[in-house]
Amino acid sequence: MSQPFYFYKFVSFDRRDILESGLIRFAPIGSFNDPFELEPTITPYSTRFLKYLTKLSPEEIAGLSFGDADLKYSKDRVDKIEYYQKKYRSEIGKYGVLSLSSNNEINHFLNVSMPDKGDPRTNILMWSHYADSHRGFVI
Repeated sequence: MSQPFYFYKFVSFDRRDILESGLIRFAPIGSFNDPFELEPTITPYSTRFLKYLTKLSPEEIAGLSFGDADLKYSKDRVDKIEYYQKKYRSEIGKYGVLSLSSNNEINHFLNVSMPDKGDPRTNILMWSHYADSHRGFVI
């Protein structure tokens, strides 16, 4: 996959300061409109074990038994989940995210009278969510 050539940002009219200052902010991670975005999932199972399970039939999974060593391993991981969640929450506030859209499939001739449904700047969802219900603009 090649590096996208175009990057753009959908914004509300209230963010016209971007045009005035030439600066785009890095949004604090907790400020996203999706509360689950960038929230890590921590499970008591290892990635290796989960991959192993995907290769088993339902009958083989039903026949699995766990020994004391397996139970200890899982318990140790469960005990660390709270530690990792606290660590993540204490560190994540130090960082921000520059949220941009990108695409190589941009129509250089796009204008109001000649929309192109493949061009990402015509994405209705992006306009409604990030450009104040179609009242904002795209940079």
